[in-house]
Amino acid sequence: MDCAKIAAGLTAAECGKMATSGTGTKVVLMNYDDIDKATSTVSSGVCTSLVLAADKLAYLFESVDKATTGEATFAKGTYIDSYDHAVTLRIFIKNQTSKNFINSLTNARVVAIVENRATGAGGNTKYEIYGWDSGLKLSENAFTTDFADNVVFTAKLASDDNSKEGQLPLSYFITSLSETETALAGLYTETSSPESPEG
Repeated sequence: MDCAKIAAGLTAAECGKMATSGTGTKVVLMNYDDIDKATSTVSSGVCTSLVLAADKLAYLFESVDKATTGEATFAKGTYIDSYDHAVTLRIFIKNQTSKNFINSLTNARVVAIVENRATGAGGNTKYEIYGWDSGLKLSENAFTTDFADNVVFTAKLASDDNSKEGQLPLSYFITSLSETETALAGLYTETSSPESPEG
């Protein structure tokens, strides 16, 4: 396919319906290098299988409704155009666990799956993956004792100057919304091995 040509049309509005703005309560974070890209499946902007390397887990970040912000911005290049991805996490609890979480992000390169309030057809765009191509790094960490709107920490994960994305955030969808959410939970839930029967 010629990447410099459009390949489909689009009906860009539907009478009487508006897109639902904002995000849900969940973000799933994983280390960029923990993803097994060779066995994961991405096609036409949709990830239908995300596989982590053996013994690796993702991590669930939970906050309040609409507290997370996802962004994708077109980045015009001299030779190749790309996108900057960003995910802003807002934390409303000031304790050592929160501080340790922020500190762990300082030098990490991560991929984020963000839960949207707009779900698309049958839930096919409820979850989107930011940083799939190159990962996201901590670019801002705003902290002030004023706690405006009760926000304690504001951590922004973003593409850096030399690591951009080739497209908008991938949709994460596996056949149905229920199957997608089961697979998503499997990324951050450690499954215990069955106990050996006593003999």
